[in-house]
Amino acid sequence: MAVSAAVPDSEVFKTLTSSGTTGAGASRIYLDKEAAGAQTKQLGATLQEVLGGLPVGKVLPGGGSGT
Repeated sequence: MAVSAAVPDSEVFKTLTSSGTTGAGASRIYLDKEAAGAQTKQLGATLQEVLGGLPVGKVLPGGGSGT
């Protein structure tokens, strides 16, 4: 299977795998370090909003700082 990625192999920091959909295989999403950090930061912000201000450090290691 051919892989098309916007992130060069040498810069892949994290690979996410989707659960796929009915009749389709799982997809892979390749993230560089900057994108992975931004994703972690946004997840932390979303969790804070949903959980009503519970400190993110209690939920995400590193306090959601993306490090």
